[in-house]
Amino acid sequence: MREQNVIVKPSEFVYLGFGQRVLASVIDTIIQMLILTPIVILFFPHLLSVNLPHDPKLMAELQWLFLAILTPFLLVFWQSSQSTLGKMVFHSKIVDATTGGKPTIKQFLLRFVGYMVVSFTLGIGFIWILFDARKQGWHDKMANTVVVKVVPDSSRSASN
Repeated sequence: MREQNVIVKPSEFVYLGFGQRVLASVIDTIIQMLILTPIVILFFPHLLSVNLPHDPKLMAELQWLFLAILTPFLLVFWQSSQSTLGKMVFHSKIVDATTGGKPTIKQFLLRFVGYMVVSFTLGIGFIWILFDARKQGWHDKMANTVVVKVVPDSSRSASN
């Protein structure tokens, strides 16, 4: 086990709930839109067309562009801090569900693929968080990850 990456023992996990995860996603989406909007204005102004909602080709192009921004945004944050800016607001991290350690690149990639799967199910895989004992969405289950609240080092060492 990679002891230096363990936040808490799995038996001590405090899972981040549905409401906070939704708010974290809203924060992340706002940040992504702040990044995406100037890129669209500068390099893809045709996507600002009033016909966008009625033009499948333009919608597909915008979705691919969003995916091109979203993928590195999530993977870089997940790999570097086991979190996103939205999750950081709630002092939480993504950890391996079995060890409490930092997930592998493979787990992060599976988690991202899980996001895509969940989007095709109209979000049922996210809503699953409400009913799951470990607050896992389908993307978490696919990658064997959980989102937990981070316990500050000082409070952990005081309890030991």
